[in-house]
Amino acid sequence: VELCLRNRLQGVWFAADRHRLEQVLLNLVLNALRAMPGGGWVEISGRRIRHGDAAAAAISVSDTGPGIVPGDVARIFEPGFSTHAGSAGLGLAVCRKIVEQHGGSLAAANRAGSGASFTLTFPLAEEADRRKFDSG
Repeated sequence: VELCLRNRLQGVWFAADRHRLEQVLLNLVLNALRAMPGGGWVEISGRRIRHGDAAAAAISVSDTGPGIVPGDVARIFEPGFSTHAGSAGLGLAVCRKIVEQHGGSLAAANRAGSGASFTLTFPLAEEADRRKFDSG
């Protein structure tokens, strides 16, 4: 499997628990690897976006696996739902909870062609808020 990092978030920050977000990204990458036993690529990308009227950071984990079965898309974040035998089905539910505890959202979609993409979106503090946070 080839891993590609595309970080376009230099200079962008938001208050977060680094270790918990590492747990989310690790779980998403491990899920992608499990979906591609024959190989493929995983891309982790970050970019600044507009989310409604506010600035946000979007971090995506995408792969070239088989994608998400269309009927499962609405259920994959439910606790106990799994497509893997022997799995408790808590990984994606915990990921979503961690992201939401940081004021963000986690969404999943199939990529055009093949594969899946999971996108974490976090609101960014406005510049005035950042200066206040930095000086406090």
